[in-house]
Amino acid sequence: MGPGGIAAATARALALRADRTEEAEVRHLADTVANQLGAADILAALVGGGGMPIPTSEETVAHWRHAIHTDLSSTFLTTGVLLRSGTARCGAASGASAAGGP
Repeated sequence: MGPGGIAAATARALALRADRTEEAEVRHLADTVANQLGAADILAALVGGGGMPIPTSEETVAHWRHAIHTDLSSTFLTTGVLLRSGTARCGAASGASAAGGP
């Protein structure tokens, strides 16, 4: 996006924070988005590594379980809550994950 970014495009954006592994927080997020912006045209559930990417050779069971819980639960809850509530019309839905290390 060029000079002026979102404002120049006459678009609106919100900066919100929520623990997306907690259904109540995701519901509050969905309600806030719906009330301030209406339904979303695009839903992107992005996850990855919990901010702690490590090489596979150093992976522990505890870290693995934490990453699986946070990545999969947050994607499931965000997508499910927003689609069921009508907050996302879902012209497009996307999920992505990223982690570092060999």
